[in-house]
Amino acid sequence: MKSFALVVVTISVACVFQAGCTSQANPPEKKYKVEPVDVAWERPPGHRPGDVSGTFKLIESADGDLPSSIENGQPVVTGGACLVYQDKRNVKSCQADADCPPPVAGGHGYCHPTEKKCWFKDAPGSFPNNPDGFIVEANCLKSGPNSLHVDRVNQLQIVNGHPAQYRWRITTCQGLVALGCKSGDPDKARSRWGDVLEP
Repeated sequence: MKSFALVVVTISVACVFQAGCTSQANPPEKKYKVEPVDVAWERPPGHRPGDVSGTFKLIESADGDLPSSIENGQPVVTGGACLVYQDKRNVKSCQADADCPPPVAGGHGYCHPTEKKCWFKDAPGSFPNNPDGFIVEANCLKSGPNSLHVDRVNQLQIVNGHPAQYRWRITTCQGLVALGCKSGDPDKARSRWGDVLEP
């Protein structure tokens, strides 16, 4: 009996240090990121001067986050993105979102977590949901309770009518739990910021 126990212990220890035993382990869980893709000026004749467009997508990434939830055995990753702007002639410093009162009624201010500068979005407006059931707003596209689709490029509503001195960029939100972005709790969501589009 002692001899058998010694063999079991020896095999167990060997499995810790040898790759040959990993095939019996569960595969690592997939992780994801909601990433900004592109922000660009849209030009005439197809668009009005000053029109801005933006895109984002969900990708699989080893350094990302686990799904917001699992439903019927499938990963659900909730989140979305917004086009945000900054007046380059009036850049405001901040420590938190509360330090960034929006310049227009119904809008929202964001404090960039490392740059400590304010960025803004407009009031949501009223638009029909897109074919995936995602929520469309003036500057944003949000998945709501639905899951984003891996590697699908999502188009934000084209923004127009803003002063020429505005900078633009995309900020994304990824729910770390179901509806984490909607909660307003920074511990329940992950934000990422895209490159700046200069005037």
